[in-house]
Amino acid sequence: MTQNRSWWASVLVASAIAVIFFCIPRPVSGTETEPFFYGAVKDITDAQSILVSLGHLKPGYKAGTLDEPTTRALVAFQDSHTLEPNGTLNWETMTQLLSHQPARDADGDGVPDTRDKCPNTPHGAKVDDKGCPRDADGDGVADGIDKCPDTPKGLKVDADGCPKDSDRDGVFDGPDQCPDTPKGAKVDEKGCPKDSDRDGVADGLDECPETPQGVKVGGDGCPLDLDRDGVFDGIDKCPDTPIGVKVDSTGCPVGTAPTLAPVAIPMTQGQSLVLEGVNFETNSAKLKPESSQVLDRVAESLQANPSVRVEVAGHTDSAGKQAYNIDLSKRRAASVRDYLVSKGVAGSRLETKGYGPAHPVADNATAEGRAKNRRVELKRIG
Repeated sequence: MTQNRSWWASVLVASAIAVIFFCIPRPVSGTETEPFFYGAVKDITDAQSILVSLGHLKPGYKAGTLDEPTTRALVAFQDSHTLEPNGTLNWETMTQLLSHQPARDADGDGVPDTRDKCPNTPHGAKVDDKGCPRDADGDGVADGIDKCPDTPKGLKVDADGCPKDSDRDGVFDGPDQCPDTPKGAKVDEKGCPKDSDRDGVADGLDECPETPQGVKVGGDGCPLDLDRDGVFDGIDKCPDTPIGVKVDSTGCPVGTAPTLAPVAIPMTQGQSLVLEGVNFETNSAKLKPESSQVLDRVAESLQANPSVRVEVAGHTDSAGKQAYNIDLSKRRAASVRDYLVSKGVAGSRLETKGYGPAHPVADNATAEGRAKNRRVELKRIG
């Protein structure tokens, strides 16, 4: 019985020794794996990433493979850390490499996540030491992404950080006080259309840029002459001359004097009348000289109807800023009121109001439409 027990004990010990012997890794020749050697693609890739961050490995290596550049980098790393410079990715080398693993930087801006105050920085943006984008010109587009890094302050920019010019008039959005300038119109430094002959059609679009003042023009800026007598509308005091009748310089038949019909002021409550022929200097409340012909007749009609009270309403087109246009329309209405008072109309019968561009009667997209929208109206209020 004792002998059997000794025999079984000997068998168990021998078996244990055999298991230990076959489970211990041991170096072998050829391509077989060495003890504690890292050969998985992920391990090699991680090691290469660390070697790149330390400057040992340069671009040109094959990721996930212990190629010649990677092996040379491992030798350099091992040598600098007093390890055996054998170029293998063994346990000691991998342990040292992992101790140098860079801190996580999710947005790749060079600032570790642990101290990155702006963790979602767009790729390519330059950042400060807190990881937040820099914007030297203050236009809202980060340095590094900004293709126009010296944009003057106050200008509106596109996604590239370059100034916008929506109406393409050469004056950038922001400083442009007339951002809807028609294509082809010449503008001043504020981005507003120039109108050298003050006919309501902007230079660049005006096909007759030297129209005499007071002459009515078409959409192309050229004078109108509806009765074809050779005297332009606006300065023609007899605008309905029959065709073929000879006229003088005022547009009236030779030997006749023009008769000016009285202005029929509104006689019904709420009724309005556009004062055709009442015009102002550009961007000014100063009446043009020819306006007196119409306003004198308005004054006569008001004096002939002393019980009538009217509102003098100023209107503008939509070019320029609304606040400026409202103020201009108020000043123009006041100029008409002051003129009528100077002709004997009681000021208590006249109220003024400026509506700016709020009530257009024509299309502001055309020069002819804008000219019609710049007007003064009389409205019966009492």
